[in-house]
Amino acid sequence: MKFASVAAGGLLVFDGGLYPFAVGLLLATIAQGVAQASTPRGQSVAVPPCVTGTLLLALAIIALAAISAALHGREADSLDHVARLLLIPWCAWLAHGMRLPRVAVWYGAMLGLLVAVGVAGWQIHAGELRAGGGGNPIVFANLVSGLLAIALFAGPHTPGLRTWPQLVAWLVGGLAIIWSGSRGALLVWAALGLLAWMRHGDSRRRVRWLALALPGAAAMLALVGWLGLHAPLRLEQIEPNLVRFAHGDPDSPIGARLELLGLAWQGFLAHPWSGVGIENFGSLVRELPGCRTPSPMGMCVLTHAHNDFAEWAATMGLPGLAGIIALYGLPLACFIRIIRRTTGVPGASAQASWAGVALVGVYLGSGLSQSIFAHAATASAYAVFVGLLLGVALHEGVSPAPCAKQDAAGP
Repeated sequence: MKFASVAAGGLLVFDGGLYPFAVGLLLATIAQGVAQASTPRGQSVAVPPCVTGTLLLALAIIALAAISAALHGREADSLDHVARLLLIPWCAWLAHGMRLPRVAVWYGAMLGLLVAVGVAGWQIHAGELRAGGGGNPIVFANLVSGLLAIALFAGPHTPGLRTWPQLVAWLVGGLAIIWSGSRGALLVWAALGLLAWMRHGDSRRRVRWLALALPGAAAMLALVGWLGLHAPLRLEQIEPNLVRFAHGDPDSPIGARLELLGLAWQGFLAHPWSGVGIENFGSLVRELPGCRTPSPMGMCVLTHAHNDFAEWAATMGLPGLAGIIALYGLPLACFIRIIRRTTGVPGASAQASWAGVALVGVYLGSGLSQSIFAHAATASAYAVFVGLLLGVALHEGVSPAPCAKQDAAGP
């Protein structure tokens, strides 16, 4: 399971990078199953309620998606992305039962960030407009943001061992995001850096962190200037995009997102209980006047709402909206409960829980401007890392006790 966890982060940005993790997951499942079968009754590790809860949630969402697909004549492959949610309880069960070390997940995230910045730098040097690891640059930036959350908050607990790894992770993550050209992910990067700085201990350590971060950021910008930035971050285009949208032209990055939110709202109002059908948001886009002309707008190729909440509400109605809220809310509630329970308890750690809160926060924030679960890579990454961190948090958040039953207790 340790190998699988490191591989999950280290190879995440590659197309098919989770295949080695899948192999490790299957082997770990077999090993854990054999161990459970050979354990005397009454001494096996109990399944914590949070793991059971995420399993029931995943099954409910899959059932909802299946009903939506059946009602609207969609193929079975439309369930592919939501079926990946089963990885949350699966990974959590294994990480908890096998007592996966938190640093295994952290090593994977650190390795993944180094790989990501290397790939991004190579692509920019080769003349690519935006780094994407061979795929969608925005998806690439979201994956990097998730890895960065783990790298900043799941590292070694010893204060002296946190400063340099955190700084390296933050800077290389920022480089990869800048080269991806994603404005939203850049805001996430800045927010994660601020949160890491605030949690860095007393004022002396914070000043030290800041003193090291500033020259590091300057070196990062110098490297960006040396290799070049073929696709600027377009920060100066935000106001013109809004002006164009106000004058009836939605065919710009920001204008398109606002138009898609309006379409999602209209679709939700028209079908508040069933929605327009899973993976059928593109039908709303194609009905736009600008998409029914011989020269359609550029945004007409978009097939999702670029917002998780709008997407699920428009395609699966109120049940879908409740599902996406629970998909973020249930793991977040579990992590927060573990943090509250471990406060002041000798021998218990909330480090993995804090990383989990940061990770869910990253995907929640990214999901306001992107459809995270419309892409296989980001859907898989969310499920895998939330599951791993939840499993680690469940066994780290228990004070050592001689009774195995106490050790297996969960929130």
